[in-house]
Amino acid sequence: MRVQEIIDSAGFQISVTKVPTVTPTPTVTVTPTVSPMPTVTATPVPTVSPTPTVTVTPTATPKPTATPKPTATPKPRTYQVKYVKNTRLSVGSLPSDKTKYTSGRNVKVQKAPYCTSRFFTGWNTRADGKGTRYLPGQTFKIKQNITLYAQWSLSYTASSLIYRVTGRQTVTCYGTSNSRLGKAVIPLTIKYAGVTYKVTSVWTKAFTGKKNLSSVVIGHNVSAIGSQAFYNCRNLKAVTIGTGLTRIGSQAFRNVKAKCVITIKSTCLTTVSSKIDQGAKKMTVRVPKAKYSAYNRLLRKHSRTVLVKRF
Repeated sequence: MRVQEIIDSAGFQISVTKVPTVTPTPTVTVTPTVSPMPTVTATPVPTVSPTPTVTVTPTATPKPTATPKPTATPKPRTYQVKYVKNTRLSVGSLPSDKTKYTSGRNVKVQKAPYCTSRFFTGWNTRADGKGTRYLPGQTFKIKQNITLYAQWSLSYTASSLIYRVTGRQTVTCYGTSNSRLGKAVIPLTIKYAGVTYKVTSVWTKAFTGKKNLSSVVIGHNVSAIGSQAFYNCRNLKAVTIGTGLTRIGSQAFRNVKAKCVITIKSTCLTTVSSKIDQGAKKMTVRVPKAKYSAYNRLLRKHSRTVLVKRF
């Protein structure tokens, strides 16, 4: 509307001059700006290229094939238990375990070996015995390879009596840890660290000088009483010996209390090495009725003063 007023008032020349001003319309030929169209078409082309990457994803599928690898290196792993004698001494019955245990499985500790001069005291995870201790028959959960070392001891004390090994699962009563011991009971067997041992003898000088000892009971497995076993036991007044005795060493009962009574239940006694009542007045030895004649001769061979009675 404003442009029309200018044309009416100004005339033709003014209108002509405005024609160039209209020429800016060519500048509107920004059609080149439409040229971004090719760029738009160019960018989609790369976007099509991901399609090959889709083909790569199937190649990732071999990853499941990697899962068999754990089966090649056993999962769960297996472990073993090794038993070591842990001594230079001769050892018998050393166990061996070839079982392959999976992790966390219970393992039963195997039996004890034996040594003819040492007590087996158990198994240990360290050679010096400062690790974890296991006894035969005990169980534990395995989580790694285990080496168990046998542990050994020269002696064992039970009820104040000291024992030492003399052979395969046989021991002698070696003495006492109690200097004031009043009564000694030597059993048929002892048990230590899961192993049972027969008590087969009383050692030489085992109870020598035990002045408080007044009575002794000796088990049926004892076959020998050593020399001076009860020497100078001046208050010893009663001794009972089991059925296994075969030999009494020299001076075994020397200087025991007067009127001491020794009862021998064995029927297989063959050796009495010296005067049984040496230094002991009025000693009485009681023997089985069936063996009275034989034992009377055997005992009185060395002593004319001992009194032999039958029961």
